[in-house]
Amino acid sequence: PSPDRAWNTTLPAAQGDAQSWINDLARQIDACSSFNELLDTPIDFSNFIMH
Repeated sequence: PSPDRAWNTTLPAAQGDAQSWINDLARQIDACSSFNELLDTPIDFSNFIMH
């Protein structure tokens, strides 16, 4: 452990920021995969044109 107490008190905050960043990234990945699944769904546009 570092003898610098200021460094020790800021460490948990830095870990918290990293964790929230990872959670945000995971949410973005989920959103991207959901969007890709939507795009992968076949849509028959001829039905829209004909009717």
